[in-house]
Amino acid sequence: MNTNRQNNLFYGTSNSCPGCNTHEETLEHVLQCSYGPTVVVRQDGLEQLENRLKTMGTPPPVIKVIMEGFSDWMDPQFPATRRSRPSTFGSLNPTDILLTQAYSDQYHTIGWFQFCLGQVSKLWHRAVQAHLPKSQPYRPNHWGSNLVSASWIFI
Repeated sequence: MNTNRQNNLFYGTSNSCPGCNTHEETLEHVLQCSYGPTVVVRQDGLEQLENRLKTMGTPPPVIKVIMEGFSDWMDPQFPATRRSRPSTFGSLNPTDILLTQAYSDQYHTIGWFQFCLGQVSKLWHRAVQAHLPKSQPYRPNHWGSNLVSASWIFI
């Protein structure tokens, strides 16, 4: 995705976001911009991501937690001072603990923006595997490749 930051570097044009006109337009800003039409397109992208996760056979609790993280991170109204926690936070259920750990690793160590670029926590694999029935075969490399491909919807 070409941004005005890149246009400014190469062509000397304005680097401002054409939507909000208050920030430098970088890819990360586009994913968090509060300009109305941008928010609508981003919502559509979140719905597409959720549908892709479903078609990949991702267990619903994993989808829910991934969508919570993305929604919090992309929401321009989400206060920077508020802690982002998944709905599984505080649960003693072992599978919920795995989801909370995956969410925390993505949020605090790697970042949700990096998730968009395909850098996802390995803990998501463990969480998916823990939520699948023991009889269901699970190929982590296949699921991981599909997850990265699905995350690129925002780029």
